[in-house]
Amino acid sequence: MQVVSSYGAEIKNKNIPIRHTLALYREAVCCLTEIYETVWTELSMIDQIKRRFNEA
Repeated sequence: MQVVSSYGAEIKNKNIPIRHTLALYREAVCCLTEIYETVWTELSMIDQIKRRFNEA
């Protein structure tokens, strides 16, 4: 699987209550990444990018 885009962000004030939300977000992304790794072979066979996105 090839990464086609990414971004980074820095939260300057680390004492804000968003840390719990960020932890949940990171956990969800990790879970989705594992799922996509298992089905990527099937998804990569779909030539149309929009259709591949919708199938995922």
